[in-house]
Amino acid sequence: MKALKTCGPDDAAQASPRANAGKRRGIEALSNREWRPSSLHGIAVVLLLAGCATPYQSLGARGGYSDYRISADVFAVNFRGNTATREETVEKYLLRRASELTLEHGFKHFVVLSEKGRTRSSSLGYSGFKVPVIAPGGAIQIRCFHSKPADSDSPIDAANFLRFNFPEALNKPPIEAEAATP
Repeated sequence: MKALKTCGPDDAAQASPRANAGKRRGIEALSNREWRPSSLHGIAVVLLLAGCATPYQSLGARGGYSDYRISADVFAVNFRGNTATREETVEKYLLRRASELTLEHGFKHFVVLSEKGRTRSSSLGYSGFKVPVIAPGGAIQIRCFHSKPADSDSPIDAANFLRFNFPEALNKPPIEAEAATP
């Protein structure tokens, strides 16, 4: 490979006007050229998006959880990951949010009534080049209880789940306290 010569300020002043005119035409030609994304740009975008797994957060541009109340003791919890989020992470984040909801609403235990995987598949492409994009997600419905239900197969103690899997979540103030803080 040929070494590139670097030009200092004195070198540019000594160059002929004809050489400088040619350089200007080259720069003008480049600046007037229409920019089109190439396949490499598409790959770079995919790699950039795939670089970071979805953090545990409320639903946003990079994914996250959402939830809503169905009845006094039943909630739906959803989590949407991105291409770098593992399915195991989605499952843990669903149970984390279910545990937080359980405690926030004054309950101690919950059971999972139903669960559904929601892996999304699409493709991202430029100039005829397509890259498959697969992002895991999931949804569960939970029923909450004030005490451990005797007739349930596998009730989850919300505080214990958080204590052993996400101890930092137990130090978080309740939602009502966060909303009241200016």
